[in-house]
Amino acid sequence: MAKLFPTTRKELTHSAMQCFNDCRMKYHWRYEFGLVPTEKIQALEFGSAFHKGLEFWFKYGIQDAAIGAALGDAEERGLTVEDQIKLECMLTQYMETYDHENLI
Repeated sequence: MAKLFPTTRKELTHSAMQCFNDCRMKYHWRYEFGLVPTEKIQALEFGSAFHKGLEFWFKYGIQDAAIGAALGDAEERGLTVEDQIKLECMLTQYMETYDHENLI
């Protein structure tokens, strides 16, 4: 007798749905076969470092330490010196602008 429902469920995330809406072939390769690009995109590395700094700042509230956390693995991420300066400036401006906000 054939099963009407699969025995295992796949997790359906917002990212998976967005990927499916953007390109069904990309969804197929990514979520059906589990293939992802091996090349790191520079903009995503910069964004990940920025968010790492914000996460540290929101947890501990220490501006210098948050910048240090963001820049800690900058070379491994492939960030240039210009990117590192830009990252530090952006984090500093963000923290100074929203320091008085109670976002947590």
